[in-house]
This record gives sequence, C-alpha cells and structure tokens, in this order.
Amino acid sequence: MRIMACTSVVGDGRSTLFCTDRWIDGRSIELLAPVVFATVHCWITRRRTVADGLLGSAWIQDISGPLNAQGVAEFLSLADSLAARALTPGVK
Repeated sequence: MRIMACTSVVGDGRSTLFCTDRWIDGRSIELLAPVVFATVHCWITRRRTVADGLLGSAWIQDISGPLNAQGVAEFLSLADSLAARALTPGVK
C-alpha cells in the first residue's frame, strides 16, 4: 500500500487555500474540523486564502449557522491552533 501526502508551504499565505489545503501540520481544516468546515459556503472554501483568513481572524466570519457540541469543540481547537500561526511576508 502506498500512501501519498500533500502539504502546503504557506509562506505569505496568498497561494494556500485556507480550508482545503493541508497547511496545518500536514492537515486541512476540512480534515481537522469537519463540522466547522460543513458550515462554510463552498464558494468561500474555493477562494479564501490563508492570508485572508488569518487577517483579523476573518475565518470566523465564514462560519454560517449554528455549531453543535462537536462543532464548538472543533472551533475552539482550531482557534487555539491558528492563534500560534505566523505567515512569512514576501515568501510564496
């Protein structure tokens, strides 16, 4: 069995998609927080970059609709993880 992994080098975050690229320790938000991901409109998941999502915590505004208990737990874990992330300006 061959397992292939794909990760993103974030750099300045302008070419990495916030929800679907594997930029958080080799995992995507789609994988880390599926309940939260399910509340984000698909047009946002296809366009929102890491740079845009982290700016002013804009990713929180992308969540539409209520979260159940699992979703709240995912949100809190995600917020903790993202608070420690830093982008590298000028690096693509």
